[in-house]
Amino acid sequence: MIDKNLAIRLVAASLGWWAIDAWSEEPPFDCLIEASMTSAVSSAVPGVIERIETTRGARVKQGQIVARLQSGVDQAMVELARTRAQFTAELEAKRANHELAQRNLKRINDLHDKRLIPAQEQDKTQTMAEVAAFEWHMAQEQQRLARMELKRTEEMLAQRSIKSPIDGIVVDTLKSPGEYVEEHAIVKIARVDPLYVEVLVPLSDYGTIQPGMLAQVSLEPPIGGQYPLGAFLEDHEFVAGSGDLAVPPSQARDLARRLPAARLVEIEGGHLVHEERPDVVAELVLREAAIAAA
Repeated sequence: MIDKNLAIRLVAASLGWWAIDAWSEEPPFDCLIEASMTSAVSSAVPGVIERIETTRGARVKQGQIVARLQSGVDQAMVELARTRAQFTAELEAKRANHELAQRNLKRINDLHDKRLIPAQEQDKTQTMAEVAAFEWHMAQEQQRLARMELKRTEEMLAQRSIKSPIDGIVVDTLKSPGEYVEEHAIVKIARVDPLYVEVLVPLSDYGTIQPGMLAQVSLEPPIGGQYPLGAFLEDHEFVAGSGDLAVPPSQARDLARRLPAARLVEIEGGHLVHEERPDVVAELVLREAAIAAA
């Protein structure tokens, strides 16, 4: 049974278990514990799955490869681009031709200064030296483009390896080797450090729980045990019965107006509206959980 009028979100620091929350020196309250982030990992490029590198329930690190797509063509493209990037014979030939043209131009200029050759011969040699310089520059640019092409093909090959964007636990593997994938998720990963703990307490307890207070989680069997939580963070949503005589709706409306980003939901019923209309209250809880997970 959930006694809900005020929802308070906690961050459970360094907790690796799902639990039931309780405050020391206070009666225990039921809570909903969920992963702080869930990622449906898909591929940036379409392809056929070669193998899945993880299993359901396994812990993964950010950047760890969780699946691979078939990549034979991409690997061949990388090898071709690498060969082109490492091929420097043409570049060296153009450089040598440029240096030869410069030396030849210097000799022709000396002869022209001594009036031993006509100006037409000097012009011809000057033009040949400029062409050799342009060809050497072009060879350098082609070499630079070859290195850029190598980097591009390496990036394309890297996209065939699907990596985890977060540290977490593999919740499910949604695809198998041999399946074709596009935008569909391959694995689902949940980040469980930290955990989010949604604690539901009565509206009448508002003010007794403050940000910065500490709490602990009591685990249900078969796990068992108690674990400390971090400090409180608050999300304010009030669910009040429209016919509540103990806490009149006018007081709930006034409280909601005083709190930043607070929302009030009035349900037809009395002070125990969560027992009178459990289906409606449950729907609100699920809606808030979906919003928090988005």
